Amino acid sequence: MTSPGTTRRPVPAGTGAPRRARVAALLVLAGVAVSCAAWPGAPGTEPPEDGPSARATVAPAGGEPEARVVAVSVDGLTPEAIEVLGRRGAPAISFLLDRGAGTLDARTAVEQTVTLPNHVGMITGRRIDRDEGGHGVTWNDDVVGPVVPPDEDGRALASVFTVVAGAGGSTALFSGKTKFAIFERTWPDAVDRSVVAAPIEVLARRASRDVATGRRTFTFLHLADPDLAGHRSGWMSAPYLRAVRRADRALGRVLAVLRADADLRATTTVVLTADHGGAGRSHEDPALASSYTVPFVVWGPGVPRGDLYDLAPGLQDPGDARPGYGDPPPVRNCDLADVATTLLGLGLVPGSDCTAATRMEDLLTGGRGA
Repeated sequence: MTSPGTTRRPVPAGTGAPRRARVAALLVLAGVAVSCAAWPGAPGTEPPEDGPSARATVAPAGGEPEARVVAVSVDGLTPEAIEVLGRRGAPAISFLLDRGAGTLDARTAVEQTVTLPNHVGMITGRRIDRDEGGHGVTWNDDVVGPVVPPDEDGRALASVFTVVAGAGGSTALFSGKTKFAIFERTWPDAVDRSVVAAPIEVLARRASRDVATGRRTFTFLHLADPDLAGHRSGWMSAPYLRAVRRADRALGRVLAVLRADADLRATTTVVLTADHGGAGRSHEDPALASSYTVPFVVWGPGVPRGDLYDLAPGLQDPGDARPGYGDPPPVRNCDLADVATTLLGLGLVPGSDCTAATRMEDLLTGGRGA
């Protein structure tokens, strides 16, 4: 294993170029201009769904427009699939990589590379190990534990949902797996709308309609299909790649809504990552690069475009390595929590210990500071 930041991950046989160069080439060759309306699955003229009354969207001080974040987790998305599909097969993800600040060399939690522990990390900004201040969710089903374990005083851990709700904002959760009901059970007063275990086409339709209303401060969209296909047929199999295309179309519906509405486009930032990758039909070995390497992309108003590690020099590109939680950190999927609250002008999630957002402050705030 090489030292962090000195050697890029090995190039798959026959590719003939480093990861960054290959991704850039895919994007440049396809052209810069992208029409979201041309993506498969882009919404037409469907009216927004009416829903229950919700809190107003957070409005930062100083008369600035209200800020919104749409966080997207593509379950089991391996960077290799993005490279193989390219812009033709994954136009929405490629658009974010081209126009935003992103990397295909982000990391999962160190302890485990499975779905629920990593998603609780995304929402709380914490590592997994409870003895080290983590969130303590080590199971990966909806049977073992009904809620995220409370802190030593018996209080629910802080999360993006509670931070946004505490600031008067509104939240929504859309997920393809039943286990994500743990979020509404843990933070019932902070999740304003929850759609769980719906098919990906239904999630895409409902999420895009909900985003179109402009009422949510924070939306979390979980797309399960790639993980399900990976377990059934194998990562990088034809069924898996078709599932990634379906997830890309779902993302494309949301992006098309943002691009079609000038106010939403001017106030909404999209953050995309994954809980783990995979190889063969598994992702449970946290020591395998195929399991712990994931994408992380931020796209929205004021966010510069380019490689995330180049734009945030306080972060360390891990190269081939699997670094621990010490300094300097790579960007991890658990950084989603603080990245989201920083973008919303709400500071950091209390108790979070995934620290990349503090190294990305200029990138996220346009140099204004949190």
